[in-house]
Amino acid sequence: MDMDVPSHTEAYLVTNVVTKAVWVIFQLFFYALRPLFHKPKPSGYWEFINLFIQIALDATLIYFWGWKPLAYLILSTFVGGGMHPMAGHFIAEHYVFKLDQETYSYYGPLNLLTWSVGYHNVHIGKILTER
Repeated sequence: MDMDVPSHTEAYLVTNVVTKAVWVIFQLFFYALRPLFHKPKPSGYWEFINLFIQIALDATLIYFWGWKPLAYLILSTFVGGGMHPMAGHFIAEHYVFKLDQETYSYYGPLNLLTWSVGYHNVHIGKILTER
């Protein structure tokens, strides 16, 4: 199963306007953390290198310019990947319409603004429907 497709638990819990709004606002975090719960992989050398570099860059940013630039970057992530029309591709590409196709592509004009992110790798395969 494609880890970008929301889990059965998410589908079960996110059922009304309020929970859908919260889910969309925080969808990048669900998107990033879902693999850690469903198909966890052991951390390797490069993950620790990446973590060290990210902490060092954040600490440098805070040291030289304070907390506001870091807050700006974090809030930009919420806006750009959450409740924003251009972030709708996260949902549109991974909305299951047919049980044997997990993802879809978008071929419209918004690809000019999103560096062709709509040309998505379409995953076709058997999806387990057991709950």
